[in-house]
Amino acid sequence: MVEREKLSGCVVFRGSVPREKIAEEFAAADIFVLTSDYEGYPRVLMEAAAAALPIVTTAVSGSDEAVVNGETGYIVPVRARDTLVEKLSSLLEQPERRIEMGLRGRRHIRERLDPSMNAPRQVTIWRKAAPPCTPAIAAEQEQHLLLFNLVTDARDPILGFTTQWIRELAARVGSIDVITMRAGVIDVPPNVRVHSVGKEHGYSEPRRVLEFYRHLFRILRTQRIDGCFSHMMPPFSLLGGPILRARRIPLVTWYAHPNLTLWVRLAHFFSNRMVTSLPRAYPYRKDKLSVIGQGIDTALFAPSPTAVVSDDLVLCAGRISRVKNHPTLLRAAAFLRIPFRLVILGATAGADDEIYARELKQLVSELALKTPLLSRVRCPAASCPSIIAVARCM
Repeated sequence: MVEREKLSGCVVFRGSVPREKIAEEFAAADIFVLTSDYEGYPRVLMEAAAAALPIVTTAVSGSDEAVVNGETGYIVPVRARDTLVEKLSSLLEQPERRIEMGLRGRRHIRERLDPSMNAPRQVTIWRKAAPPCTPAIAAEQEQHLLLFNLVTDARDPILGFTTQWIRELAARVGSIDVITMRAGVIDVPPNVRVHSVGKEHGYSEPRRVLEFYRHLFRILRTQRIDGCFSHMMPPFSLLGGPILRARRIPLVTWYAHPNLTLWVRLAHFFSNRMVTSLPRAYPYRKDKLSVIGQGIDTALFAPSPTAVVSDDLVLCAGRISRVKNHPTLLRAAAFLRIPFRLVILGATAGADDEIYARELKQLVSELALKTPLLSRVRCPAASCPSIIAVARCM
């Protein structure tokens, strides 16, 4: 089939690259594609749009926030191979149209999702949630905030962006104390202190709970806290919620995922406000909900002024996992009649992902799609923008 379809050498498994290099990878591409069956919230779509890349994506949660269908890219049904082929062909055949769509996508993201806009919104929500008698709320630069998150690591391939969020918030308040599940490379301003519960050290769950309370009580004992923001950490909202409520410290919990768990329900109960990116991203009651959009660093994820446009390079970025449904993309590639290259960027995370990666290589072999490289190196956060910047359609 490889000779028949003239697809030899068109598929490259790049694995995951350092995040500080990822903008270069994106800048090398012309089209971004996501064929997932399911997504919690695909930030990669927002990052691709910020980098002025036209997008073809399946209709997963969050796709309609990143893509204006028909204007900045295309949203296709899940597992609709023929529709995927049609939209990819359209973009490959019309370079001027895909550039125009990409630029419209960047404007769309900059207007709605830049963190310089979202950070003030978050502070405003804290101020509204705070008790009227809290004097420090009147002056943002005197506020002392507590933040719960899953990872504080500037080089984390998935959650490295949270460091930028912390920086944006730190510029608007007096100080921030972060209690994180896992710490890595810490790159935050001097007015930010990071306290890990020790997942990076292999601590057990009971030990991490004890570490959480040790950090929390020490912070509350030594520092006045005017508000708490919990980012995608319903368990920390539940653990800290009763204590914060007793001290009249407002708790705002960010949650943007369709999965409704008991943790989310309990976090909702203890939180003064729940914050999400768009109404459909929050699966529970709307009585406490504020919608403020995502925070995408549009200065970091931007078109490269020096990038050399490649010859019809299609990029797919994300974890190598079954839910990403790469087989639909590979089968669509076999049907495309236009010469192009497909780069699949991402790392595995566990035994099942490794099995899946081997199955993908076997499928590529069956389809006679040559795969010259398969890498397992993770992609730290700072590399992602450079990959995106080279791409023209993601």
